[in-house]
Amino acid sequence: MLSKGPYVNPAILHGMDTFLQKQGVLYTDVLKAAHTNPEMLATEHTEVPLDQILAIFDAAALATSSPCFGAQWAEAFNPGETGAYGYLLRNAASVRDALNVLVRYLSLVIHPVTIAVKNDGAVTTLAWRLVPRVQSRATQYLLFATGATVARLRTAAGGNWDPVHIELACPELPCKALLHRVLGPSISYAAKETRLFIATNTLDLRNASADPKLFTILEDLGERMLRERCTEQGYPYVIKKVISRRLGHGDVTLETIAVEDGTSPRALQARLAAEGTSFEDLLQTTRRQLAEDYLRDTDLPLSEIALLLGFSELSAFSRACQRWFEEPPSVRRRHLRHAHRDLTGSSALATPKA
Repeated sequence: MLSKGPYVNPAILHGMDTFLQKQGVLYTDVLKAAHTNPEMLATEHTEVPLDQILAIFDAAALATSSPCFGAQWAEAFNPGETGAYGYLLRNAASVRDALNVLVRYLSLVIHPVTIAVKNDGAVTTLAWRLVPRVQSRATQYLLFATGATVARLRTAAGGNWDPVHIELACPELPCKALLHRVLGPSISYAAKETRLFIATNTLDLRNASADPKLFTILEDLGERMLRERCTEQGYPYVIKKVISRRLGHGDVTLETIAVEDGTSPRALQARLAAEGTSFEDLLQTTRRQLAEDYLRDTDLPLSEIALLLGFSELSAFSRACQRWFEEPPSVRRRHLRHAHRDLTGSSALATPKA
C-alpha cells in the first residue's frame, strides 16, 4: 500500500549532494542511512512521502553532527530548484505578493498542506502546520522550510528584512547564531504550528530584481499545474504514484500494481474505468512524464533511462519516444534542454550522453 501523505517534491534535495560533500559527508551514505533509493528522487513527478524526506534530513543531521542541519540547508538552497514555485517567489514584486505565492502555490512542493495568512493590524501572520503524525519528527524539515521561506521573503523585501518574531513547532535548539542569521533575531519554540509574525508596514517593500513579465508567465504555469493536480487527486493519481515507484524495480503490470494497491486486477480496472481512464493509459502517461524529466534534468545514458522506465531495451524506449513526441529521445533531450535554458536563463546540464 502507499505510504501516507503528505507528499513532497524531491527537488528540495537538489544540490544537497554537493553541500554535504563540502562537509566531508557522502550523499549516498545519507540516503542509505535513510533507506532511500536514489532513483525515487530523480524527477519532479516521482513525489515521495514526507516521511521519507524527514528520514533523509535526520540522516543528514546525524552525519554532519549538526542539530540545525535544516537551517544550514535552507541557507544554501537554490530556490530555482523548485521550478515554477521557486521562480514565482524570486520574481514576486513585494513581500505581499510573495505571501500570496506561498499560500497559493506551496502545494506544488508539499501537499496536502495547511497554510494561511492573517492580518491583525500592525502584524500579519503566516502560519502553517504539518499533519500531527509527523509533527514531532519534523524538526530538521521545519527548520529548512521556515528558513527557505524567510530567505524568499527577504528577497521580496529587497534584502535587509527580518520577521518580527517566529514561533517554531519544534523543541528548543542550540546553534543560536545560525538560527538568528537564517530566521531572524526573535525565535520561540514548542508551538502548535509554525508562525511568522511580519510587520504589516513592510508588506509593500519592493523587490527590485523582480521580472513582472516572467512572473505573469510563471503564474499561468502555476495555475495550470494546480488544475492538473486537482484532476489527479483521485484514484488515478494514487495508481500513477504506485507505477512511478515500481518502474525500474520490477514488472509493472496490471497484476503487480493491483497487488501493491491491495486490490484485484478486475477491481482496479473497474475503478479506473469509472474515472474515465485505464491502467495502460496511466502507465503510458507516467512513462512519458518521467521520460521528459530524465531527459531534461539528468545526464543518464539513454539505455539507463530506458531501464528506469521499465523498457527491456533501448529500441523499445526509442519507439515509445517517437510515438509520444514524434522525435527520438536524443533529439527530445536537446529540445527540452534548450527550452529549459530559455525559460530560466541558466545553462543546461553537462553535455548529455546519447
